[in-house]
Amino acid sequence: MAKRKIILRLIISPFLLCILIICYAVACFKHWILFIKYGGEWLTYKKDDPKRMEAIYEILKGGIGNKY
Repeated sequence: MAKRKIILRLIISPFLLCILIICYAVACFKHWILFIKYGGEWLTYKKDDPKRMEAIYEILKGGIGNKY
């Protein structure tokens, strides 16, 4: 019985490895696209989220009485 389970696991393991590699590649491609789209803030964004760091930068740059 134990040998049968091991043999089945050995037969299935290459397919499982292929599925995991494909999922990893898709996730990497998704993160790459978001990095290109949003820059360094890609992990915090969803499709509907506003650009937070850009707004904070604009406030610090010249918004609240800052004349530098």
